[in-house]
Amino acid sequence: MKSKLLAAATAAFLLATAAKAEDLLIGTSADYPPWESVDPSGKIIGLDVDLGLEICKRIQANCTFTNQSYDGLLPGLSVGKFDLVMSAVSMTEARMQKVDFSQPYAKSSSRFVVKDGTMPLEPDSSKEAVLKELDAKVVGTQVGSAQTSAAQANLKGVTLREYERADQMFEDVRAGRVDAILLIETAAADIIVSDAGKGTVFAGPSLTGKDFPELGMGFGIALKKGNQELKARLDGAIASMVQDGTIKQLSEKYLGKDVTP
Repeated sequence: MKSKLLAAATAAFLLATAAKAEDLLIGTSADYPPWESVDPSGKIIGLDVDLGLEICKRIQANCTFTNQSYDGLLPGLSVGKFDLVMSAVSMTEARMQKVDFSQPYAKSSSRFVVKDGTMPLEPDSSKEAVLKELDAKVVGTQVGSAQTSAAQANLKGVTLREYERADQMFEDVRAGRVDAILLIETAAADIIVSDAGKGTVFAGPSLTGKDFPELGMGFGIALKKGNQELKARLDGAIASMVQDGTIKQLSEKYLGKDVTP
């Protein structure tokens, strides 16, 4: 009898919790596989989506992802268009002046991609060698990205060309309209092995915030300034997913490697 009462009480609590669960809209730019993309049915999928939905489950929130151009994500968050932004967003000092971030949920690195045979930069090349090789070259980055900020601050003498989407960047580097493109390494790796990246290769070493501070300190979930209660819940969920291996499991599934921070 007591066990039935306990079960009934537990069920009532869960129903009450579900009824009070908040609805959160998450902005993402679904053109950056395997982090986020749109499948043939129009559904937004990817590592960020799986991680985001698991985080929402742990903070007892009903979450929906919505697609938006990358450069409009953080401005949209600031004016209340979204509750959160989760789109492989690098946590940089400049962005932290405008929005708050959860603790990092993934490590990140960036890397140059070139047309095969055009730029002799080995993986162990120094940062200085990369800068020298790129002098007077044309470099492509994504609009509003940390890679754009890093290129503007550190690549002196280059002509910078900005793109809305990663596939456009690969199209131009393959055609020789730009000499190199700089983007998140894990996303680039996914494209290089596809038809869209045929004939392109990585050039030079992996780059992080230690090389160029503008690249930030990993990926975090962005939220509007001042919502400390929501930030604390996000941080708690991420910490639990680090501890129980959920981030490791999902990142190995999508990326073939562990990016647990």
